[in-house]
Amino acid sequence: DDFCAPVMQRFEVDIKKTTVNQRLGLTFSAPTESRLATTYLQVENVEEGGLIAQHTVTSSSSAAVPTNQVQKHDRIVAVNGITGSKKDLEDALETHASFTLI
Repeated sequence: DDFCAPVMQRFEVDIKKTTVNQRLGLTFSAPTESRLATTYLQVENVEEGGLIAQHTVTSSSSAAVPTNQVQKHDRIVAVNGITGSKKDLEDALETHASFTLI
């Protein structure tokens, strides 16, 4: 039996809110290593109509970099250069109007 582990790839996604009430449209799951201090947010779902879903449609229709799409099971490890705990990353998502997600 051949088993191929998924390839981990780090990429950046730049998102900007144009109104205060815009949502990223991401839900996060509890990491499987819940007994450990987590330093990332694991994407559980990309919701239709959110900024991330809009970015995915835009980036897939352009020739730019179609692989830079946030998908289920991706891990966000930095927001605007901020790393640290899951709480630090969540706080950064709540307080900024534009984001660089890694």
